[in-house]
Amino acid sequence: MKKSVSLICILLISLLISSACSSNKATGIKSSNPSGENAEDIKAPAESTDGENMETVISEPDFAVVYDSLEKLMDKAEIIVEGNIMDTSYFDFNTVTYTKAHLKVTKTFNNNVKEGDVITLVEPGGITTKAAIIKYSGASLKFGIKPTEKDKNTKVRFSLMGYQNVKPNDKILIFGLQDYSLNVLPGEKYYVTLGAFQGKFNLNGNNVERFTPKSLKTDKYLSLNKNKLKIEQDIKNMIKSKQKTN
Repeated sequence: MKKSVSLICILLISLLISSACSSNKATGIKSSNPSGENAEDIKAPAESTDGENMETVISEPDFAVVYDSLEKLMDKAEIIVEGNIMDTSYFDFNTVTYTKAHLKVTKTFNNNVKEGDVITLVEPGGITTKAAIIKYSGASLKFGIKPTEKDKNTKVRFSLMGYQNVKPNDKILIFGLQDYSLNVLPGEKYYVTLGAFQGKFNLNGNNVERFTPKSLKTDKYLSLNKNKLKIEQDIKNMIKSKQKTN
């Protein structure tokens, strides 16, 4: 059983990487070919699932754009906001699992959204089922591996490069934009962070921290970790400077 599960995981990763053929302008990562098959939505558990013995599938995508400075993030961002994650849920779209979150804005830097607004944020990665993994990997057709009833209820975490998706009560700073190209929530207005997770920073007390994948060279991808007051002032100064030049 363990060998089959490992095979399924490898197949999924291979599928996501080898079929990548187009660059998504919103996230800055290469996306896989859509299969046209969507799994059922999976509602996030009320309690954190971090403590569960859950298998994790890690994908190593190719980044079309690497945001290695605040200047690059600010140049492409439509919204620059701080806020609190109110709730999360998960859904599958075109063989990829996503996290959907509602973010209550507590501070805005460029006024494209207002303080107190609740916006929808979508991130690649989240929790799906083992049955979905088997389906998306093509293991049923290639190797005759069929999902069982247990597989349909067995949770699996899908992650980009080890990134942990947002969860309720997280305090974050995001550089994002409204997404039109992926259209994973038809008819619904939502935002994505630049470069998948590159435009998201966790607010931990007085510190601002960005996830740094171990597989990316530090000379090309900087953590950009700073003091909260320092990064806020840097953002304000850059906005003022940009306004003067315009």
